[in-house]
Amino acid sequence: MIDLHDKQSRGRLLKAIKTSREAMEPFRRVRKELIRDYVGSWYSEGGARNKTLVNLMNQTARIYTVALAANNPQVMVSTPRVENWPFAKRFEVNLNKLIADMTLDKTFRAAVLDAFFGLGCGVVMMRDTDTRFHGLLESEEDVWLDPGEPWLNRVSLDDLILDVTAKELTKMRFCGHRYRADFEKVKNEPGYDKKVQAKLTPTSKASVDDPDFARDIAAGIAVDDDELKPMIWLQDIWVAESKTVNTMAVDQDLEPLLEREWTGSQAGPYKFLSLGTVPDNVMPAPPAINLKGMHDLQNRLHRRMEKDSDAHRVVNVYPPSAADDAERLRKAERNSWHRMNDPKSIQQVEFGGVDQRDQALALFI
Repeated sequence: MIDLHDKQSRGRLLKAIKTSREAMEPFRRVRKELIRDYVGSWYSEGGARNKTLVNLMNQTARIYTVALAANNPQVMVSTPRVENWPFAKRFEVNLNKLIADMTLDKTFRAAVLDAFFGLGCGVVMMRDTDTRFHGLLESEEDVWLDPGEPWLNRVSLDDLILDVTAKELTKMRFCGHRYRADFEKVKNEPGYDKKVQAKLTPTSKASVDDPDFARDIAAGIAVDDDELKPMIWLQDIWVAESKTVNTMAVDQDLEPLLEREWTGSQAGPYKFLSLGTVPDNVMPAPPAINLKGMHDLQNRLHRRMEKDSDAHRVVNVYPPSAADDAERLRKAERNSWHRMNDPKSIQQVEFGGVDQRDQALALFI
């Protein structure tokens, strides 16, 4: 059994986490480029590298989200016992109300969008009666939940921790995610280990943030100037062997602040959505990577056709001997009559314009 209070066992886990995070760097880098294409060339200065005229990436992603997660899921509760029908109906109504209160449709749409670019992930939460469970997350939506209310929070691939050595997501020995928390609240949280709290120090956003993170598309390079209070990076780690969720400080070799027993499903609190499973790999091949080549080709064609269209010219030419006739035509009004010596000597010449083969290929795509 893994004991995270033992320095040697904890060191092995932290080393495995670091190695897995490094192995996921190429996936985060590719995902960021795909999202840059998704937002197009006019989204801040971190959008698409080239001018986007036809955004196949955005169009397809929206189709996926609408098709797979348009509305809240609905629950139907039934029972073969007639005397329990009233309770089943009340239970059904209240479950559907709870789902609506949780805005589960938004979380599902976010998971589908994440899966389109990489891997969708959500963490199942339950607010404990002592308000310890995830009550300190700066950006989490469950801060104001009543004790005992369930929740499903989206986890970004940038923050996700996976056991990449596993052949299937269900066979991972550990997984988790990182998040920023208010340092003062963490230090004063009564549910955390006081000995560990005394050793904590604030951590810079840049200490964990990475240039390959998708959030840097709009926010730019990570700095601490936008934080009003001292903050700290925390991580929740699910350990399959011990069936526990452990809250730990990131990059501080300390014992867990809190160790919680997981009483839910065998798979743990992290739920995944993959739209392109790869045999013997936990990281999927998402639809966006298969669309990337077509998206780039379509936009190259349209950029070329745009230049060709701008270069299109229609000019009137005439020989020196027809200069007087040309001048009369230049000044002529609509339906007016003019005497000319040689009308056929003045011609209209057209050059440039969109290549018909490029246009046909663009329409085919």
